[in-house]
Amino acid sequence: MRLALHRRSILIAFGLAALAGPAAAEPLTGAQLQAEVSGNTLTGYNTSGVVFSEYHAPDGRILGHNNSEVVIDGCWQVRNDAICYYYARGTRPGVFCWRFERAGPSGYSIASTESAVTGVTRLEPGNPRGHSDGGVSWACEGLTSELDRPSKPLAGGAARPHG
Repeated sequence: MRLALHRRSILIAFGLAALAGPAAAEPLTGAQLQAEVSGNTLTGYNTSGVVFSEYHAPDGRILGHNNSEVVIDGCWQVRNDAICYYYARGTRPGVFCWRFERAGPSGYSIASTESAVTGVTRLEPGNPRGHSDGGVSWACEGLTSELDRPSKPLAGGAARPHG
């Protein structure tokens, strides 16, 4: 129930932000993405139905959740002008990359580089939701070598929140 209310509040917040009026789309470069996202949280949803909130630790780890599933062994890295995510565990492991366009002062529209999935996300300074590793520590060294391999196709063309 609590999570359902949380999801509903996220969707309402994004809906209200969309009503604020269109902003000129500004694609972000890799340098902009690194500077804006590192040490901050992205919360949002995409058209494959995934609701997410992930803290992007400066060491490359992702702390948070996707559709109520806690991220374990998740890493992020800026590649070209996209953020690529590597999830080693969970219901949909794999590598997923997303391009970002600015949509307001703290929002972005996102588009998968591998599929037609799109979404919206909001930047929250720091880690306001207290996302943690839950006592399961991991390092991204070695894990991110998977970013050099092609993504595994997902059933139904679904994509993870950011990938």
